[in-house]
This record gives sequence, structure tokens and C-alpha cells, in this order.
Amino acid sequence: MAATLTVYYPEAAKDGYEAEVSFTGKTKSGFALNVDKPAVTAYSGDTVKLALTMTKPVGAEVTWTANQPDIADIASSSDADLVLNVKSAGKATFTGTMKVGGLALISVTVDLTGETVYVPPSTPSKPGTTVTNPDGSTTTTKTDANGTVTETTKGPDGSTTVVETRKDGTVTEKQETADGVKSETVTRPDGSKGTTTVTAGGETRAEATVTVKAVETAARAEAPVVLPVAPVAAAKTSGAAPVVSVTLPSSAGAVAVKVPVAGVTAGTVAVLVHADGTEEIVMKSTVDADGVALTLDGSATIKIVDNSKAFADTAPVSGWAGDAIDFVTSRELFQGTGENAFSPLMTTDRAMIATVIWRLEGRQSAAGAAPADVPSDAWYADAMAWAVEQGIVNPDNGSVSPAAPVTREQLAVMLYRLSGAPAVSTSVSGQVSAWAADAMAWAVEQGLIQGDGASLNAGAAATRAEVSAILMRYISL
Repeated sequence: MAATLTVYYPEAAKDGYEAEVSFTGKTKSGFALNVDKPAVTAYSGDTVKLALTMTKPVGAEVTWTANQPDIADIASSSDADLVLNVKSAGKATFTGTMKVGGLALISVTVDLTGETVYVPPSTPSKPGTTVTNPDGSTTTTKTDANGTVTETTKGPDGSTTVVETRKDGTVTEKQETADGVKSETVTRPDGSKGTTTVTAGGETRAEATVTVKAVETAARAEAPVVLPVAPVAAAKTSGAAPVVSVTLPSSAGAVAVKVPVAGVTAGTVAVLVHADGTEEIVMKSTVDADGVALTLDGSATIKIVDNSKAFADTAPVSGWAGDAIDFVTSRELFQGTGENAFSPLMTTDRAMIATVIWRLEGRQSAAGAAPADVPSDAWYADAMAWAVEQGIVNPDNGSVSPAAPVTREQLAVMLYRLSGAPAVSTSVSGQVSAWAADAMAWAVEQGLIQGDGASLNAGAAATRAEVSAILMRYISL
């Protein structure tokens, strides 16, 4: 008769795979074999006992051999059962040889044929086991359909420890003491390790150590190293913010990292804590649905802060520029124009854009003075002097016209120069000035400037809302 053996593979390359195999008993003269079960479930590494019904001459003995022990081998056998060690899907043959007085008279085979098929995630977990430890604690071990092993230990004092081991080698240990202190330690196969601790009062601290292998793997993927810490929640003030200490390999140089953050928004920022205790918003920190990314030049301590600002006049542009305004104002690239006001539709000028870019690049000092038409005591004087020195703003006959409106193509040129004027492989059509053609082509290629229908509106004045959106895209490149 035929039977089906379903084998679950926790170590399979793709989650949720199983193998189906069938047994077919063959009957020959003087030796008949039947398998008792129509179906049985096992996990790879388990043993399966099949009850056998044999018909054989008096005094005959039956011995079994397996031709593919890497698929399944024989643990033990008798006239009443055949016990198999299940290993993997495939085709194997078990041969039972009948002997009388040491003389082999006849044999019968059981064919084991496996086929890999997909099983939905609802595949049941392997039943858990619970043991009582010498200290009175209990440990329950479960393995789910994906091969993740979870050990939950409950102490007599009310403490709990949960150790989760994934099939890729990642180990996560969560602890909660009887007095409410919670910690989570993550150890990855690449050797990176991190611990996040939350006190009973809600104070969060995390420490992460990143290995050379983790840095190299992320670099090949052109992605930041995701720190091995639990997601932290940003706070509205620096004093209440979670503190994350990051240790990087001394030889790694600048490394892009990402801090997992729960409930991240466009206004979530990373704040660098210097050795002297002073703090600095990381202007170029970016966000996605899972966290905050930034580049660190060596080991550092950072905080995660919700630095969002509230403005009463941004509703008309909130649909397309709301997040961008949150992004640039939380990084303090743009300031408000008055109490609770951002003035999103106000036209930007050359002084304003030079200052925003200067802030983005770390408020660097210029060697020389600003052009003649910039008063030395103007709020934008340092920024304009630096922008001219860097070639981001070019004077016209010694004048930079700081109050002149900035058009969309002029903004593209400034950012293009800031990026080193990279080569472009495309072109743009429409009313774009010849001197801005490469910059506009680059800006469109990078997704910084988007058209309004069929037009790029290159010569239109750039509003504060438009500049906010373009800057957010630029920083996120």
C-alpha cells in the first residue's frame, strides 16, 4: 500500500518548504510487506517509525539497507517496524533481504521518492517542550515552520528571558527583570552585536558594535549598516531622547549606518553628541520607514530626536511639500518666517539659498570676504562668502545680487556645482537656459526637479516649499 511522509525542513533555503515522499510495499513470493500509516509528519532530523506487517517463512530473518543515507537512513529495524532518520527530500530505496540459515533467498524494496513543494506560512510549528531548571525556572522551546527556535525561560521571581535563534544564525535575547527593566541583545552572523536597555522609568540606551565584515557587506550592497539594536522611539527633547553608542572598526573610515526607529517621521533627526557634551544636529541624516540613516566618521554617540516644527500656514502645500518642510526645518536648514509661520509660497532669493547650502555643508568659514554688495554685518555674509569661494555662486561684475529671486534652474545649477558638476548622459527640452542645460538634465535625472505637466518651469522663481522638496530629495540621494 502507499503512504505519504511529510517532512518539514527548518534549514531549507527558502522558508516554508516541505518534501512529500511515498512508500510503496512490494510483495514477492514468500515475503509480503505492508506499511501501516497512510500519512505521517516529521521534521528534518527526526525519526519516523513505520509499523510493518510481514509474511515470511518460519526461521527467516530480514535485514534492511539504505542506498541514499543522506536522504534517510535506518535507525533500527525489526519484524514489527522500520525506524528511519529523515534528512532531506529525494529518492531513496530501502531493501529488506530475507535470509534463512544465512542464505539470502529473496528481497523486497520500499521506494522513498521526494518532491519539493511550497507550503504556506500557516504550516504548524513543531510542538514545544517545557523543562524545569534546577533554579525553579521553566524553559519552553518551540520551533516554527521557518526554522526559528524560541526558548522562553520564566524565573520564579517573575523575570522572563526569550532567546530567538533564526536559521540564518541571528540570535536575539530579550530579558525583562521583575522590577521592569527590559533589554534586548542582538548577535548577527557577521559578528556585529548590540544591546538596547529600557529602564522602568522609560530611559533608553543602546550600544552597538559593528564588524569589518558588516561594513564590507553593506558597502557591496550600497546600503547603510543597519545597527543591531531594537527600534528606539524618538523623543521631543534631547534630555529624554534615546542614546545610541556606536563602535565602528578603526580602519573603516566613514561608514553609513542606520538606527532602527519606531514611528519615524520626516522630522526625526540624528543628533551627534561630541566628547565635550555639546550636541549637533546631523543635517544630512535621512529617514525611511524603518529608521534614520547617517554617515559616521568613526565611533560616535548619537541621540534620536523628533525635532518637528509646527506651522500654521503650510496647509495649502501639505499634500506635496508637508514632509519636505518638516524635513528641512527639523534639520534647521530653513527657519520660520515668524511666529508659527513658514511662508511656503514665498519666493527664495540668492542670500537665502546660499545660507541654506552653507548650513547643509557645516557652516564652514571662507578665507576671504564676501563680494562688495554684501554688507559685512549681513546675516548671510559668511554664507555668501563661502558660497562664492566654493564656486556655488558666481559674481557678475563683482556683484552677487543677494536679494535677487532664485529660479528653479539657478537652484539646479547651485546644487549641481555643490555635487562637483558630474557628467550627464541625458538632456532636457523646453525653455532651459544654455548655461543651465547640464545642471537641469542632472537634476531631472536624479529626480530632484519634477515637471509641471510638460514643462520644467525652469525660469520660474523657486518658492520655499519647492526648495524644501528639492533639498529633501538632494540630501536623500
